[in-house]
Amino acid sequence: MTLLRPLRFLSIFALLGCLVFSGCQTRYKISGIAIALNDIQPTAASTATGNHRRAVMTLRFFNDNIMPVAFAETTHKLYLNGSLIGASTNTQALGIPPAGNTDREVFIEIDKPQVLRQLADAGERIVEYRLVSTVRYRVGNESERIPVQSRGQVDISALLR
Repeated sequence: MTLLRPLRFLSIFALLGCLVFSGCQTRYKISGIAIALNDIQPTAASTATGNHRRAVMTLRFFNDNIMPVAFAETTHKLYLNGSLIGASTNTQALGIPPAGNTDREVFIEIDKPQVLRQLADAGERIVEYRLVSTVRYRVGNESERIPVQSRGQVDISALLR
């Protein structure tokens, strides 16, 4: 009987130790990231040639976390009035301060300039956008991805010239 009592206490301490130390291995998942499209302009080269196949999007990245976040890569698909017009991949590192935001200009390849022509023919200057993005960050040797979607309105007048 006296031998069982120390074993019982030892097993309770071992169980508590496992619970305490297993909590230390939980990785923090980043959430609370948002992206808004502030502006879209044709590049200087596409304006000179009249070929609007490439544009510059000004994106604002929001971080609701209490710690700064850094992204290794961002990808974006831009929809105007429900039609996909193009995609972008940005491999330049991006850091966002805690509970803050930062702006970044990214190039977008316009795969469907006919959509822009249709919008111009309809006289539409301010259109609904949907931005479907994925941000990638590194945790040690591993890579994590966060999907982010946003909606709003944007003035596309400069793209229609």
